[in-house]
Amino acid sequence: MSWERQGFTCVVTGKDFIDSKMGCEGVRKFCEKVDSFPSVNGGGFDGASFRRWLAAFLLAGEVGELCVSEGDVINYSLKRRDVFGLSGSEFNIGDTDGCPAFVFCGVGALNKLVQSIVNHELRPEDSYHGRPHLSDQDFIARYTAKEAWYNSMPDVVKSVFSNGWNEGKLVHYGTPFFIANNVETLHTAKVDFIQQLRPL
Repeated sequence: MSWERQGFTCVVTGKDFIDSKMGCEGVRKFCEKVDSFPSVNGGGFDGASFRRWLAAFLLAGEVGELCVSEGDVINYSLKRRDVFGLSGSEFNIGDTDGCPAFVFCGVGALNKLVQSIVNHELRPEDSYHGRPHLSDQDFIARYTAKEAWYNSMPDVVKSVFSNGWNEGKLVHYGTPFFIANNVETLHTAKVDFIQQLRPL
């Protein structure tokens, strides 16, 4: 709702969207690759996070340029016209540390990202506290950020951990923050918690 109020057309992708494309060899190859990556998280969390870039690539093939947003990024005032000046050939990321909470890009940049994921060979640095691990955020920060087609847009997305979050156009309500501040009432839905912090 927060995105549609600012003039965006929203498409929510999930497992069913990817499964419907499994007839394509490239889709199967991508999924097999990310499923082979080690993860300290359970439940296929990191595999699903990688798959969002495949879903974005497939959608961009139909619509051209698009925004990719995590579900807990709330749009308070970013308009469609605010991204028109960005180049779709670049991977325009709204955070400085590689957190892909919000990205604007086109099919070319997404193709490069998808291909680099498929061709990635695990390295010693693909770990978390000594345990083998690779998330899409790690991948983007560690490898994609070094590419010429990567464009960091500092402060486009404000995190609730940062100064000025309560005035930011886009606000990322990260899960650790939600848990830490809602530990006694975890039955409260995250969307209700967000409405308490900064109502739409």
